[in-house]
Amino acid sequence: MSRARRKGGHRTRQRDGLRLSERRRSRRLGRQDHRAKETKKGILMIGSSVFLVAAVGVFAFTRPTIELDKNNCVIGQPIPGHTIFLIDGTDKIDGDYLYRLKNSISFKKDNLPISEKLTIVRLSGNTEGKPEFKELFSKCNPGQGSQFAGVTESKMKKQFQWKKGFGDELNAALDDLSNLKVGASSPIIESINRLTYKRDFGVNTLNRRLILVSDLMQHTDEFTHYKNNYSFSDVRNMGKPYTGIPLDGVEVDIIYIRRPKIKNFQNVSHEKFWQTYFVQNGADLAELR
Repeated sequence: MSRARRKGGHRTRQRDGLRLSERRRSRRLGRQDHRAKETKKGILMIGSSVFLVAAVGVFAFTRPTIELDKNNCVIGQPIPGHTIFLIDGTDKIDGDYLYRLKNSISFKKDNLPISEKLTIVRLSGNTEGKPEFKELFSKCNPGQGSQFAGVTESKMKKQFQWKKGFGDELNAALDDLSNLKVGASSPIIESINRLTYKRDFGVNTLNRRLILVSDLMQHTDEFTHYKNNYSFSDVRNMGKPYTGIPLDGVEVDIIYIRRPKIKNFQNVSHEKFWQTYFVQNGADLAELR
């Protein structure tokens, strides 16, 4: 091999070696740049986490505390909904109707949205035909454990509070339904009118529901169903409190107690009267059942 070729080969290896060195240096700089970017990303993530935790802490510290009154209702806010069971206690309720009533109240208790109110009112009438109310129960739902998200321990605490401040008292009211006092009159229409004057059952309450448990036999000196040939037009001509009752948007459900001793009065005309009464006053009436 000649000297010229050896010198040329040496120059080639130098050129090849220079290119290899440059590639190694480029890869090294690339790795350093990647580590720098990863470090910067980690710092940003840690900073974001610290900021998020701090923000949550500030929110938890500064957000207004929800205060409840003695009936579990939020102070300073209108209740989002109100369900009233109006129980006609002017005659005895027993057997299948009492069973249905208790089941209906229990179902509503277990499915009542948080902060909505549940009221149970027993109706009777005095000798003058004026309604006499006994409020057996009236409270807002503070929420059962299953209605809250979170750890099991928090749910158990909420369930205990609900049972103590809502469930147990409602169960006691259910037991009291077996001891309804018979009244001297049945001012059903007057009683419905009186309910609309309740501040928490007025037109400002969004979701209003009325469950009427009654044989629907209106009986006062002014108007009675214990006669024939009556119609809604008779009541309409009497004016207030028999007409103009603000039931707009109220969902009405009726547990219609049929009594064998008055079956001649509880006829098609009787049902039609009440259907017309509720519709004419703006209520959303379900079927009599």
